[in-house]
Amino acid sequence: MNNTIWIKAAPGLSLPQEYAPQRLIDDKRAVEVEDSTYYRRALADGDIIRTEAPRTATAKEADNGKS
Repeated sequence: MNNTIWIKAAPGLSLPQEYAPQRLIDDKRAVEVEDSTYYRRALADGDIIRTEAPRTATAKEADNGKS
């Protein structure tokens, strides 16, 4: 994707995805979406918040999780 942002819904809210309205963006997990007018408007309205990309586990962290 070009020009993307990471977002999640504001606490207690959900937002339909722009091109898949049956799929909801919730406040539990960040998703990467196209930086479009639809999401910019939702940001301005306070329906979603911008987040950082989720951190991926390093090999050492993954090994620690197995113990």
